Amino acid sequence: MAGYASKRDRRLWCLLRFVAHRVHISPDAHFPSGQSALERFDGILESGNRRSPRALYGRAEALSALAERHRSNAYLERAIHSYKAVVEMGMPR
Repeated sequence: MAGYASKRDRRLWCLLRFVAHRVHISPDAHFPSGQSALERFDGILESGNRRSPRALYGRAEALSALAERHRSNAYLERAIHSYKAVVEMGMPR
């Protein structure tokens, strides 16, 4: 499992790649909407992974996709906030 901190980290990475690909590349009736992807990432963050950069990034990607799809500044602002949270995780305090 080179490159992953744990099995949970690998699952998050796989989910992120799957959702990002499907939400941005080929959203269709056979895959959950961007809203469902957002709900998945929110669920991951609420289930004890609040500081997971991968889950926060996935949430930001889902929000960004929703902002584009709905032409919504509210979704865009939430996406920016999520991206900012990921960046701030790597910065020393």
